Amino acid sequence: MKNVINIWVAAAVLMTVTGCKVDSSEEKYVNVVEEAYYVYCVTGDRVLSPVLSVLDRALKVDMYVRADQYGRYELEDMYFPEYKVRLYDDKCVLADGRGEFVFDGNSILDEGSVWECTFNGVAAAVSCTGPDEWDVDVDFQTTRLDAPYSLNTMEMHVALADSCGYGYVYEVTVEGDYTEHTSSREGNTVVEVVFSTAEPTMAVLSRGPLFHFFNGGFDLHMDISGGMQRSEDIEVRLSPAMSGTEVTVNYMGETEFWRE
Repeated sequence: MKNVINIWVAAAVLMTVTGCKVDSSEEKYVNVVEEAYYVYCVTGDRVLSPVLSVLDRALKVDMYVRADQYGRYELEDMYFPEYKVRLYDDKCVLADGRGEFVFDGNSILDEGSVWECTFNGVAAAVSCTGPDEWDVDVDFQTTRLDAPYSLNTMEMHVALADSCGYGYVYEVTVEGDYTEHTSSREGNTVVEVVFSTAEPTMAVLSRGPLFHFFNGGFDLHMDISGGMQRSEDIEVRLSPAMSGTEVTVNYMGETEFWRE
């Protein structure tokens, strides 16, 4: 999606800039909303993408399990080129500890089936709730996001909306919160972010393990404590275009646009 820096770093930079006295000719170059855009980037890349990746990879494992020997060769080249896939009676394992998908005797497409999945440090039960619909219930005791982020709560429901040259297109409804802990010479900084989809939002695998979000939006609230204090709402709206999505961010009474 884009390069992401720590939320508190973005906030500190912004506070440094906005804390300086500037004349009216300089004020227009201070992009206050960029801080909020960083929060959205972190939420999408470091929090939502790792959890959504568990479902995405489970669907591809399911295809692998149901395929014949020759179909498995093709799927391994297409979806698992970086892993050694090992298939057992009750589970599929991606070598080097990258993933494990435990079956319940059913395809993940069968309503009522529940798979216990772990992929890239995220553990979750993936439950099929209807035709091409799933709940992804994270095991918070086991799951480890990349430092310095920790996931506290999340409820995620995903529907398969389409498939295209980009892969599966998902419709995501999610809410939850996460924490960023950072230490520096200025002291310990804690950022709490509460997030939810403003409406069901589309997602497609974009670059590596990251998902690109479009046609929907997110409502977020950020609380910063420690080295600095901040408590602000963030509104993010995403245009319908899958490519060149316009990201509209409203923050602290100002609105800016980015294109992804």
